[in-house]
Amino acid sequence: MEDRAMAASWRSSTCMRQTTIYGTSDVLQLLIRHIDKSPLSIAAAMSFAVTRTSRSLIAPSEATPRGSLGLSVIDRVPALRSMVRLLHVFAHGREPARVIREALSKALVKYYPFAGRFAYDPHGSGEVRIVCTGEGAWFVEAKTDCSLEDVKYLESPLMIPEDALLPKPSLDVPLMMQVACYVC
Repeated sequence: MEDRAMAASWRSSTCMRQTTIYGTSDVLQLLIRHIDKSPLSIAAAMSFAVTRTSRSLIAPSEATPRGSLGLSVIDRVPALRSMVRLLHVFAHGREPARVIREALSKALVKYYPFAGRFAYDPHGSGEVRIVCTGEGAWFVEAKTDCSLEDVKYLESPLMIPEDALLPKPSLDVPLMMQVACYVC
């Protein structure tokens, strides 16, 4: 019971702080305790499939400013630049992908740099900038052949390979999202 409470608070703090699901050794130790290590469960975990059903760019719902924006001082340091991969699990309503796609399109109006592209400064300084193009964020819809219960609500994120749950990274797109629907 204590482990369950710890897992719940870890999930909650992960969502609030928006940190990646892989983190400190304490979190990893907690995850290891939740993994069923029997050969049967490992074999079953390997058989889960995620199928990407559509891929598209979601553009802002209204016109956005064009131009080029420099990165922050921290973001300009190449060693500190990395892709933050987040994984959130929610109970779905009707047509979750459509709802998220529409909300993302509206959010990109205010957060328009996320609809742009990373590019090197054309004037030869070598600095990476965000070019506000309005092209859109990368959006992928997927479906699985398992339920969230089958994968223990992703308490152990390795039940399904990370590459199947998250969109393939592209180096020039600031925001990518994948919505995966699970069998009920």
